[in-house]
Amino acid sequence: MANPLGVSIHRAGGVLDLVFTDDPTAQVIIAASAYITSDHDTLQFILSGPTPPKPAPGRLRLNNAWDRPLFLRLLVGATQIVSDDVDIEAEDLTQVIYTAFIGSALRIYTKSIGARWWTDACKEAAYAYRRVRRTGPADDEKRALWAITRKVKRAYWRSIVEGADDLVSLYKVTNWYRGSLQYLSPPLQRPAAEGGIAVTPNEKQELLHHTLLSRHLDAADISLDYPAALERRMEWATLDAQEAYSAACQVTTTAPGQDEITARVLCEVWPLFGNRIVTLYDRCFRLG
Repeated sequence: MANPLGVSIHRAGGVLDLVFTDDPTAQVIIAASAYITSDHDTLQFILSGPTPPKPAPGRLRLNNAWDRPLFLRLLVGATQIVSDDVDIEAEDLTQVIYTAFIGSALRIYTKSIGARWWTDACKEAAYAYRRVRRTGPADDEKRALWAITRKVKRAYWRSIVEGADDLVSLYKVTNWYRGSLQYLSPPLQRPAAEGGIAVTPNEKQELLHHTLLSRHLDAADISLDYPAALERRMEWATLDAQEAYSAACQVTTTAPGQDEITARVLCEVWPLFGNRIVTLYDRCFRLG
């Protein structure tokens, strides 16, 4: 147990929150600056461990800051097919579009801005309460802080609900309610030979695939004299451009993949890359 010994953190005495750890260097202190008028103090603990990973880059946004003319100019010189191999062609096509996309669009980094309803009046009341609490009881200041907090929260959320006049605003309002709690999956420990931990979804995916799905079986391989099945050929009609356009651009999902290219981006590049995409789709169908 890493709690400070002999220190009461509850208003009625005793200890409410316990911190257990096997790290002998862990530090646990009472954070007086984090007190929020509850009946117990807040514990702040510091644990040693591996260096935290760098934050993931922000997503590329297709908003008004996206320079579409620049995006198309960056693609003009790469409209011709580069290879008959579908893997090479798909990789080149993806890389060309992605390079032009990151060169013309901005990344949006989200950061915590605190509660939107927290006004200057709340700040002044909280400052007055903490200042008085350092020297003695602050019951009047606490009640004043509670009163102003309830008032501004009620006014803020009422204005949000009354201002929801379109589907987007209504979705944001209904999205406030979450029926179940959401937790991030914990990091996964890599094998001792590789070292480190897998934090991002892609790293966890690669680790699980390598550990569970890429094991070499001890069973013997199929003998060479095993009778082979007769070769069959299926004739495919030439893929129509409208079918390829529907499969690439007219999709219901708008979530980007690992390459961050969405259907909207493909719609923008279709006048220039439509022939390359249709040819790539047709070759994939013929190869199977």
